[in-house]
Amino acid sequence: MSSFKFNPKSKNPLELRKSWELFMEKDIISPHIPKVISESWKSHKHKNIDPFRPKVDIDLHTYDQYMNNNEYIIESSTDIIKDLGEYLDYTSVELFNADALLVKMYGDQKIIERLSEINNAPGGIHDTQAGTNAVTLALEHNKPAFVAGAEHFCSMFHEISCLAMPIFNKNTNKVQSVIDFTGPLEVFNSHTFGLLHSTRVAIQKNLDNLYLEQYNILLDHFQNQFLNGSASALIINSDKVIIRCSEKAAHLLGAYGKDWNRYSISSLGIPNLDFHLELNENEIEFYSTLGHDLDVRIVLNRIFHKKLFQGWLMRLIPIVKTVHEPKKKRKLSFNDLIGNSDSFQVAINTAKKIASSQAPVLILGETGTGKEMFAKAIHNSSEKPFVTINCGAIPKELIGSELFGYEEGAFSGAKKGGQKGKFELANGGTIFLDEVGELTLEHQVYLLRVLQERELYRLGGKKPIPLDVRVIAATNVELRESIKNNTFREDLYFRLNILSLRLPSLRERGKEDIIRLINFFVILYNRNEGKKVSLTKEALDLMASYQWKGNVRELENSVYRLIVLAEHQSISPEDVRLILDEPFVEEVDSSVKPVSMNEIERNGILQVLRHHNGHLTKAAKELNISRATLYRKMEKYQINIDRILE
Repeated sequence: MSSFKFNPKSKNPLELRKSWELFMEKDIISPHIPKVISESWKSHKHKNIDPFRPKVDIDLHTYDQYMNNNEYIIESSTDIIKDLGEYLDYTSVELFNADALLVKMYGDQKIIERLSEINNAPGGIHDTQAGTNAVTLALEHNKPAFVAGAEHFCSMFHEISCLAMPIFNKNTNKVQSVIDFTGPLEVFNSHTFGLLHSTRVAIQKNLDNLYLEQYNILLDHFQNQFLNGSASALIINSDKVIIRCSEKAAHLLGAYGKDWNRYSISSLGIPNLDFHLELNENEIEFYSTLGHDLDVRIVLNRIFHKKLFQGWLMRLIPIVKTVHEPKKKRKLSFNDLIGNSDSFQVAINTAKKIASSQAPVLILGETGTGKEMFAKAIHNSSEKPFVTINCGAIPKELIGSELFGYEEGAFSGAKKGGQKGKFELANGGTIFLDEVGELTLEHQVYLLRVLQERELYRLGGKKPIPLDVRVIAATNVELRESIKNNTFREDLYFRLNILSLRLPSLRERGKEDIIRLINFFVILYNRNEGKKVSLTKEALDLMASYQWKGNVRELENSVYRLIVLAEHQSISPEDVRLILDEPFVEEVDSSVKPVSMNEIERNGILQVLRHHNGHLTKAAKELNISRATLYRKMEKYQINIDRILE
């Protein structure tokens, strides 16, 4: 750091402003401007960065993703800068990651509020689009940087000055994060530099100790899990560096005897591995082909210690093509339902409670959300028969005989001896009435009577047949609207709706669940078709952003189509666009700013906290998040509970 010259007193705000205007208007560099600043100005002007943009970009999704994956590292810095922030006047101390994403911010409340107006808040990104600033210069040159007032390329920063210092990662020898002081020019002096330098040294020391501790934790995990060395497994730390690789895994990777320790995951040559590591799933699997043409299933498990994320366990499972005798189809269970989103897990937990009862169940949800799979999972806790009928797929004149059966001679063409209906076939077990909202009013009356009397009469029959059947019905129709329109009986609705289960759409479940399902279907249909096709990161991301109005069914069909039609081993975004039923429209809406997400979430939290008079447990429950997550979001948005209650 000896090469860095720090002399804030030499900076004249008026001269800096004139120099900035001269460059913007005439491309002339004033002698007052340091070379590192002038070169940065030229670069940003060449890239057509808007010097008058009002705010920096903000990306809450990336922020949350980073916080979830790096709690262990962030914890080593937070206490130090938080304590420092309490003593700062007119200044903020900020922590950025290696991508110039602001992750922590403390200090004088007035300047924090002022900086928040330009999105200089947790989630804000100080990358190239933000123009010349101390953080990006520190990252670019791996040394301290000071940018005063109008030395910033973008005018939104002209009222402040910034001093930034890089913090290094012992594992990678690259910049791990950047610590930054931000405030008016007059607060910067030699003592400021010394204070920030001391803070950086303290954080660096903490980080070095944590990396050593993390290494030992992961090493213990590997040794405890794979003591006999028979598994094909690798341990990867939170920086995506390989800590240990078993001999069997090294053999599968085609480099038996190679010491993989301390190599980056990029050296493995596994397509999309980095993308899958970033998904924040506790367990995820996907299909890939290793360099020597070996097909494998890759399973990633996140490793935690004292609830803090440490790294990943990666298992390589070869896919061996063998010919098997037909096996008896395994019963579907709740463990087979794929999805980790909160909304989907709520549905699974509700279904598990329902499974222990024999009361009728009404499953609600859009087409393709998995209503029949849930019905089977609810039923399959027993060994009794399960019979399915799609009420919307059978002609109206035949639905009665399909449901309730008929006696010989009941109508022209009736079979000799008659025939059992679906209810009789399901006797002692479960009948699943899919699309129950499509039943005619006439057949709704028959169904209501069967449910009430627990017996039925076949068409043309005179003898009642006792029934012991559990009814699970499903519909994608809003039955309350149908009741209003006199197309569905209210008494039947209440008879069916004793227990209710609403399934979330794929859009509600979110991107991570979509990707998890895509990976599952890719493995499934690669096996079925004898192929080894994978999606590029861009193709996977594109599919995860699609609306999927047909939900899981449409998604599965689309993946199947991609696998069958694939001419190469990699599926591109162009391949995806070709098979989608509707044109994919990239969402570019200049009227919708990313900041709105930030403001909406902050205002929502404030509203709930005020409603509950600052009671954090009640507020967290209403927001459907944990108390710890609420604390983190309050810290992120600089929400002071005492001020809320004033």
